[in-house]
Amino acid sequence: MARGFDSETAARLRCAGQTLAKLKLSSENALSALGLNAEQIAAIYGGTRPAIPQEDLVKVLFANRWVCCVCRDPQRPIIVHHINEWSTSRDHSTPNLAVLCPIHHGEAHTNRQLEQNLTSSRISSLKAQWEQQVVRDDALAIQQGSQLQLDNWLYFNHLRLFELAQGLGVDPTAVSGFQQAITAGVCDQAGAVVKRVTAGSFMYADSDRIQLYYYVTALFSAVMQDVVVRNISDHLDRSVLGCTIAPGDIIFVQGAHSFSDELPAPVGIALRRGTRTANHVIISFVFDSAEATSVSAWSLWLTGRQSVGSLIQVKQIRRMDGGLHIAGTVLAIRNDSSDLKGRTYEQSLHDSGLPHQRDDDSDIDMSQFDAVF
Repeated sequence: MARGFDSETAARLRCAGQTLAKLKLSSENALSALGLNAEQIAAIYGGTRPAIPQEDLVKVLFANRWVCCVCRDPQRPIIVHHINEWSTSRDHSTPNLAVLCPIHHGEAHTNRQLEQNLTSSRISSLKAQWEQQVVRDDALAIQQGSQLQLDNWLYFNHLRLFELAQGLGVDPTAVSGFQQAITAGVCDQAGAVVKRVTAGSFMYADSDRIQLYYYVTALFSAVMQDVVVRNISDHLDRSVLGCTIAPGDIIFVQGAHSFSDELPAPVGIALRRGTRTANHVIISFVFDSAEATSVSAWSLWLTGRQSVGSLIQVKQIRRMDGGLHIAGTVLAIRNDSSDLKGRTYEQSLHDSGLPHQRDDDSDIDMSQFDAVF
């Protein structure tokens, strides 16, 4: 794809064991036998345009979720298109790259009546609209998932949630449930949760748990309306995440998590570690399990190996031992939802012709890694 091939052709050639070096040594008849057209053969032989750097290629594919920004049809193969032609712009940067299907790629190179042209400015506009929609859809899906049933959220990091609300300009005292929480004595006048937990218990164990949960979920929903969330559940590959997320980003990841007690722990804190591992990507965090939202979450769903979804603020990204380790502060943990993870990340990478390994949910010794509390 970095040399202008559509995703279907790139994946087919890669599956056949072909590389650019092999193709350059092949005869024109042999290339034709592989299903390549004259333009593609000329691109292989000529080498007139350098390949798009993989980091930029991955960024634009991820931002568009491997879908044409015009028709947004996930069933169509895709081509990475230069909005301003390479021959004049010499620009491989992501602002000059758009993801198009073969149909709309053809339209981008076809002159029609002016009002029907898929011009550079129109492609840029459609690309921006689609990338913004992708971000909104991620946050909306996570927020709506919490409204389907009352027990979806297993854990909240109450302090970080309050800090995030303040940073986003969300007024905790204006959300529904605040007055009931004040009356119950579970939060202060500013909206910060002040509920105390006795040793060996958890925050939602007492009779005021309904008021606390109602207020915290309302505050969380208000925050989710303003925060930018990257749902990486279907994109767990080091070649993708290594150049698409950065410290400070808020990510959501769903799938098999491993939970274990973290020792030694500070006095009064029931410290627990959570990890999600797949395809040599390790995502880890630690949290106070006393902030679990129910007895089943505290005693079962946040222990051992469970399929859940975690909302995490990235603090550190490291490459080590051939893998990618992402450490962060967990903001919330929820039950899994089929709407938030399609298990399609291997297919997306396969279709795009990018290198990847399928090694989902691998067991990795986490004792060598740190996480942020």
